[in-house]
Amino acid sequence: MEQPASQPTTTMVTPKAVVHELFAAIQRDDHAAIAASLTDDVEWRVDGPAEIPYAGVFHGPAAVLRFFDVFNAAVEFEVWAARQYVAEGNTVVVIGDERWRAKSTGRTADNPWVLVMTIRDGKIDRFRAYEDTAASRDAFAPA
Repeated sequence: MEQPASQPTTTMVTPKAVVHELFAAIQRDDHAAIAASLTDDVEWRVDGPAEIPYAGVFHGPAAVLRFFDVFNAAVEFEVWAARQYVAEGNTVVVIGDERWRAKSTGRTADNPWVLVMTIRDGKIDRFRAYEDTAASRDAFAPA
């Protein structure tokens, strides 16, 4: 009796799982894994005034890694918590809050945030952060 050919199995990675993997890579400060989780033409947007050193729009994985270098040089986290994940289609919205200290001034910012990410082909294609930019600006402002 002839055995049926085995069918390759494909594991469907959900958009929410992609975001969880990105957050795990960020926590490990694993630049290779962060870059691998992004499309080649990713747009990473964190709006804010010039006083916020990490604010801007970053295109491509190399630019996003530079964002993390600037961000990590500028702030020290006391608390970071993703409280809720909402996924619909290829979009994942994450709601959370953070408390961090600006390394340049020693001031803290309590910052609720919402992150909106679009996933394409199992990778982050678009990232947009919505946060209290006034609190962030004030933490970086000179005395």
